[in-house]
Amino acid sequence: MELAKVTPLNPIPVYGVEKKEKKQTVAKLKPEKKAKPKTKTTKASKTADDTDLNFRVAMCAYYKAEARGFAPGFEMQDWLAAEAEMKNEGR
Repeated sequence: MELAKVTPLNPIPVYGVEKKEKKQTVAKLKPEKKAKPKTKTTKASKTADDTDLNFRVAMCAYYKAEARGFAPGFEMQDWLAAEAEMKNEGR
């Protein structure tokens, strides 16, 4: 066993600590791979699109209900009319 080297950061010599040499490795430079654009729709983006569509339909249906004074019994008609508007808007 070696005596550890005394340095300003380590002023007390310690027995039983072996000196470890750090080996520096040279990293090989590899050309960077270019990311390929994805053409397929992922589930996450499809879900986000569906959520956005549902939000827009809900907002449109709300405004339709507001325009009629929130009279009960027309919720389904408001929703279906809003859905039809959103589908026509997307064309």
